[in-house]
Amino acid sequence: MRASTWAVGGPLELARLALSIGGQGHWMFSLGTARSLTASVQAEMRALAGSGLVTTIFNSTSVRAIVAQGRSADRGRSMVHLCDEAAAAIGGAPGLMEMVGALSGLSSLVSTLFGSTYGYHKPVALVSSPRACQQLAHTDDRPPFVTADPPRLLGALMAVGPDTSLRLWPDSHRAVRGGSTTGGGPGVLIDVNPYDCLVSRGDSVHCGARNSSRLPHCRIHVYLVAAGHETDVDLDATNPLPLWAGPRRARKS
Repeated sequence: MRASTWAVGGPLELARLALSIGGQGHWMFSLGTARSLTASVQAEMRALAGSGLVTTIFNSTSVRAIVAQGRSADRGRSMVHLCDEAAAAIGGAPGLMEMVGALSGLSSLVSTLFGSTYGYHKPVALVSSPRACQQLAHTDDRPPFVTADPPRLLGALMAVGPDTSLRLWPDSHRAVRGGSTTGGGPGVLIDVNPYDCLVSRGDSVHCGARNSSRLPHCRIHVYLVAAGHETDVDLDATNPLPLWAGPRRARKS
């Protein structure tokens, strides 16, 4: 783990509590990535976005739901797997590959937090097309949720440029584990500074913010999976919650 990998905003114990079942469900980290990589990384991201390697992201694993929603079901979102083959397709991507390598530091840090070994899986470049709508609310992990702590799955979003944000619903993981599928309200928009990394529990509700720019917006995403749970989680699927962002219902007195 790089010595410069640290939790933004407080000691690591606060990060552990935030990512535990009783916490808010997310925390911001810095990977200490050199800012000198900025120009090359952004150029490599643009090359990947236009490479023809992108695949559509859907908010449902149901073929029937995808057909019903039509070609706009991804709401203008796609991804490219960050692998040697993708890098070779654009003539090399040393900046991006260095950032992917830095994710091993993040997995080591999370392992230290929870006293359980985590590995990083499926690093991808996420691409929002110009004027892309807000993504549908979802969780990365799918029920049944067997374990609470340490979380078996975490998602990490790394910003590689300005205007990177994610809409989150703090504390939503407890409601989701209790069976809730709606009533989350508008949520909170979290800004992620370049080369910081927002980590959230796999059972925490979130969605990609809309891209108001006329240019594609790119960032990096990776999953952190606890040892022993590699076969329990489906990294190619999500748990869509299309009604989650509806109005909160008043509690009965």
